[in-house]
Amino acid sequence: MFEWVEQTFQPGEAYDFAVIGVPLSKSSISFSGAHAHPLLFRQLHSSFTTYNDEDIDLSSTRAVDLGDVAMHVTHIACCQKNIESALEEITNAW
Repeated sequence: MFEWVEQTFQPGEAYDFAVIGVPLSKSSISFSGAHAHPLLFRQLHSSFTTYNDEDIDLSSTRAVDLGDVAMHVTHIACCQKNIESALEEITNAW
């Protein structure tokens, strides 16, 4: 992932933002490959820096990668519940 994004969440620590992957493509009518996006995003954007074209300096921010939400291969309702549960857990820990 981005060199400046921490890979381990430390409970009680203050973060400005987090990255979380939701590898869900089961809801697509046709094969979309969306389930692969979080991994590919992390691989392709490994060279991201704190500079951006909006002139917002991110070098003073603290970010953490929380990994991916677990998905069920075929059960969309289970996937949706996993997303809700993960976001609740994150919100409560934040």
